[in-house]
Amino acid sequence: MLTDYPAQSDVMTVLDGSVFLIYVFMLAILIATVITVCLTAGLRLTGRFEAKHFYHLTHALIPLAACGLILELFSTTVTIIQADGFSLSWLSEIRALSITATAL
Repeated sequence: MLTDYPAQSDVMTVLDGSVFLIYVFMLAILIATVITVCLTAGLRLTGRFEAKHFYHLTHALIPLAACGLILELFSTTVTIIQADGFSLSWLSEIRALSITATAL
């Protein structure tokens, strides 16, 4: 998507870049809104909604985000290793286990 090969008629114009950035920002706003609504609903179920409690609840998501980021960065390395012919069929289970353990 982010390529620039004029000889092959594959050029990213300013319009393409603008649309891509708008898409990324709108998706980020949508995801942040959904997460905020879910966390607010969870706090309302406890009966007391205060900014302090919302702040603490959002901090509980940091380990999950860190694990997801590390696994995503690791996936590039895994792709290169698999392209070299190594079999890593067990890796999907390890990823799922890592995310599950972090969520607990």
